[in-house]
Amino acid sequence: MPTSAADIESAGHYQPFVSFQKWIDFDHSRGISPNVMRLDAALRSFTESTTAAQSQVVERVNKRLARQAAAESVAVEGFYELKPGESRSIAVDAANWQQILSRQSDVGEMLFSSQLDAFDYVSLHIQEGSLVTERFVRELHEISCKAQDTYTVHVPNASGGYTEQQRALRKGEYKDEQNVVTQRGGNTFWYCPPELVPVEMSRFIDELRSSRFVEFQPQYQIAYAHYALVHIHPFSDGNGRVARALASYYSQLAFGVPFIVYSDRKQTYFQALEATGRGDWQMLTEYVEDRTILTLDFARREVNSTGANTPEAQTAHLIATIEKHRGEVVANLLEVSQSVRTVLEQKVRSAVAKISDITKDSGVRYTVEDGTRYDNPGGVGYGVAAPITKLIVSFAAIPEAYARTLFYTLYTTDVAERFCVEVAVADGTLSFYIGGDGRHNGTDSLGLQYEDCHPTLTSGTVDQIDLLVDSAIAATIARLQEKMHLILRRAGRLDPP
Repeated sequence: MPTSAADIESAGHYQPFVSFQKWIDFDHSRGISPNVMRLDAALRSFTESTTAAQSQVVERVNKRLARQAAAESVAVEGFYELKPGESRSIAVDAANWQQILSRQSDVGEMLFSSQLDAFDYVSLHIQEGSLVTERFVRELHEISCKAQDTYTVHVPNASGGYTEQQRALRKGEYKDEQNVVTQRGGNTFWYCPPELVPVEMSRFIDELRSSRFVEFQPQYQIAYAHYALVHIHPFSDGNGRVARALASYYSQLAFGVPFIVYSDRKQTYFQALEATGRGDWQMLTEYVEDRTILTLDFARREVNSTGANTPEAQTAHLIATIEKHRGEVVANLLEVSQSVRTVLEQKVRSAVAKISDITKDSGVRYTVEDGTRYDNPGGVGYGVAAPITKLIVSFAAIPEAYARTLFYTLYTTDVAERFCVEVAVADGTLSFYIGGDGRHNGTDSLGLQYEDCHPTLTSGTVDQIDLLVDSAIAATIARLQEKMHLILRRAGRLDPP
């Protein structure tokens, strides 16, 4: 039996996976990734938020991320389809989450639960300080495929075509038949032959144990571990789900978040994986960096918007002050605007409707008022400002309410930029920049790529905007509360803090 990569390569169609050293040598020959600084900044911000938050808040967010990662991972394989925002509903245990999974598949909920168990097992493995072994990988397969009894194979028939057959899935056991895949370009990609799987898996674990791998940057660890396992394809089915769970081991170990692939943009993910088969490994590393930045930013906003810092909680504080000082003359302010994106306006109006129910008897009224369009005929880099929508807070008990506005604006430049959309919150203003480079002087920033916005907003983008809207509204209500206290103190109604 062949025992080296060179022996295996000479044995047939299968090309052995490359060593980690060769992987990083190629990646570095292409230059430093433009995402490195953004990834470091995202990790710092996430760490600051989790350090300041209560432990139960962080635990709740971690559970939501695991549920979202599990739901999307199963959807990537086509067992069910998730519309934008639905994996978020599953993550937060919304009332309809089970219907989302069961409407297309009788086993959708069970498949999700199995994959969630796999992600939970990854977390337990990390907590115990355990290393990745062949046994651990096989256990991930057994757990993630618990609800799947069969898989489909295509067998040549007498007419020259193929006939579908169902085979029993051996859970936690390596494959006993050769598997291949026809890529989108029509090329046939040969995975590792079954008789060579033990040799390749042993070599795979050796690479993960090497000092070079252990000491290297985590985004490369995530990408390489995922690449090598998928390249071997040691199981008859379920290899993608196991690979994403294994990638999450290194992602959680380094960043504290799972590796999430959104199913409605899985083609980009598949492109990156197919590129590794052609010897281009940088695309997958950059994909991992992009998705990790998105997940860290999302998790940070989730932590910051959970608990006391929600629109509802801030509104409750505001109502308490109004009830205590009803009739006092205070400057009142809450203004947000909508982007040209329909989804942002929907999120704004939905958030306002939710807190309006709370404030209907308090003397506080929340309304959304459409703004006007301002055209900027400036040169490249300035573009055109989108319509501005105002969200104004008014007090019914005050004869002459003061109103101020905050602006959410959208500028267009060049969609060819790597991060073609830059969403930033600065001084109470949320701005969208087309052609942004990921740098902004704001206190909060969300960088989106072309694939995140076109032809439709991805699930991840919808979720990010949802949290961003809640965060902006909550912060504005908190500032209004501070202004009320300031005016009341000046009027001698409140003692200094």
